[in-house]
Amino acid sequence: MRVNLSLSENEFYSEKALERMKKFSKINLYKLSQDSELLELVSERIGVGKENILVTAGCDYALHHVAEAFVEVGDKVIIPVPCFGRYEFHAKICGGIPVFITFSQPPNEIDLEVVLNRALEEGAKLIYIGNPNNPTGHLLSKREIEEFISEVKDSVVVIDEALIDALPKESSCADLVELYPNLIVTRSFSKFYGLAGMRIGYMVADKEVIRHVSKTVSPFEVSSLSIELAKAVLLDEEFQRKARKRNEECTKMIKKHSPLPVSNTSAAVALVYGNEAVQDLYHSLLSRGILTVNGKCFRGLEKINCVRVALYNKENLKILIQTLKELVERKSFRAMESELKE
Repeated sequence: MRVNLSLSENEFYSEKALERMKKFSKINLYKLSQDSELLELVSERIGVGKENILVTAGCDYALHHVAEAFVEVGDKVIIPVPCFGRYEFHAKICGGIPVFITFSQPPNEIDLEVVLNRALEEGAKLIYIGNPNNPTGHLLSKREIEEFISEVKDSVVVIDEALIDALPKESSCADLVELYPNLIVTRSFSKFYGLAGMRIGYMVADKEVIRHVSKTVSPFEVSSLSIELAKAVLLDEEFQRKARKRNEECTKMIKKHSPLPVSNTSAAVALVYGNEAVQDLYHSLLSRGILTVNGKCFRGLEKINCVRVALYNKENLKILIQTLKELVERKSFRAMESELKE
């Protein structure tokens, strides 16, 4: 395989985190997941109190614990699609009934007015929204989300911000949890911070919600090493600066230079859409050694010719863009050849 653009994990990692891992010697000791120092660092970073934060085994477990705490058998769970497939998993495993809202035409962006009307109609217990969304990378504004939350007071709204750390702090809804007790924000150390293998994340919510959800969380859910490395990356300002710059450069590159349509991404993932020139984009790229995620793997994209690509590595993106251009030009050349023969 020439290039792997299928994984939405960060290919890069903090050297300071690696150094801390080499020096870590307390693998024989238990450590409470709600580590005071880590909570303090997260609190300072996102601008909420320590009592509004709950550390979990990755953002995925935060999503699960929310469903476990609030969803009962038969409850409706609103899931706009395409989206991260685990929303559906967590809803179903807790007995919830997923209600999918499909935005099937490119650019597949979430329309919160449509979501609001359906949530009120269904009497939804829980609503999952990715922001930025995976796989499109589309970012809803904080103002849009706040207006939406204020209208669905009887539903728990989960804003999954696993992909938001590369963006300005003002993009996050984390600080709104003190105003809206029905809001829960989930965050990750896997993507931007490069700790996917450490399985650590957290959720942000009203302190009473945190107390309620914490009843479903083991005191030792997160490993001691994961906690140490999370602290290290939060303190590594140089790594974060480089990661933000790389994210910005990659999103600009794919939007500017792709010969095929691209979703309006603000994050480290994007959808690239095939057209009449490239009618099977996934397999066309795969045959040339470029691995992506077939859009058909995402609910809501089953009939759309597209692929999801990860936007972390500029060199890999250059190869992708050049290959896309070759595919499009090859189709155009064949069409011209056909016309000349006629």
